[in-house]
Amino acid sequence: EKAVRLAGQLRPELVVMDIVMPGEMDGIAAAAAIRDAYGIPVVFLTAHADEEFMGRAKAVGPLGYILKPFNEAQINATIDIALHNSRLARQLRESEVRYRAIVDQVEDPICRFDADQRLRFFNDATCRIFKRSPAELEGALFSDLLSADQAASFERCLAGLDSERQGGLFEHAVETASGERCWLQWSLRGLMDENGRPAEYQAVGRDITVRMGIEATLRKRSRALEQQCEADRRELAEKTALLAELETTLKVILRHKEADRDSVQQSVISNVQGL
Repeated sequence: EKAVRLAGQLRPELVVMDIVMPGEMDGIAAAAAIRDAYGIPVVFLTAHADEEFMGRAKAVGPLGYILKPFNEAQINATIDIALHNSRLARQLRESEVRYRAIVDQVEDPICRFDADQRLRFFNDATCRIFKRSPAELEGALFSDLLSADQAASFERCLAGLDSERQGGLFEHAVETASGERCWLQWSLRGLMDENGRPAEYQAVGRDITVRMGIEATLRKRSRALEQQCEADRRELAEKTALLAELETTLKVILRHKEADRDSVQQSVISNVQGL
């Protein structure tokens, strides 16, 4: 307990802890308490190398072991390596925190899932889109977030990804928290293993609701234009037929007039000859 209290007061960069210590809490339990409370890494110092001790010690995640008896060069080298690894790990955690903060601020959903389609990483936008908490999404099947038809389309898209074609697009509709219909387009990318098979997938979505609305409007206007063109074509055909009928009637009338004229001429000639 004293070691845990001192670690909290002094906040060292590294703790070298003997596994066997007097009191109810041994070095392994103390190291676990220090790690959980303050995040301080530990190097174990021990004369024990049996499976029971080693198994418990490994669970704490130490940065090294120093087996007794030891010399100064050995302990210095172990501490130097442990400090180096600790600093690298801290830099990595800080980088992950910065990366996570950036990704969570992105409005578009971003996620990764393994070869079994189980989600392993996702940002806040993914939670909002699918109306799920982080606990509900962690380890969930991506296809379970879709309808049966959408899942089938998604499976076909994944099946087409390989070492030659590593990317694909998948679109589907979702209902937002406000009850509105939203369209998403996912850019899927397969991350291949050494055998050229997808080991993991990365998916970046974007809202294409506006685009889908524009396309729907264009299709509606296109159908309306086609219907108008068809109506105009029928009207033109009707008017053409009417004009043809009128032309035929006019020709008949003209023929009758010519016949009447010929008859009048013949009558006049006959009357003149009879004088």
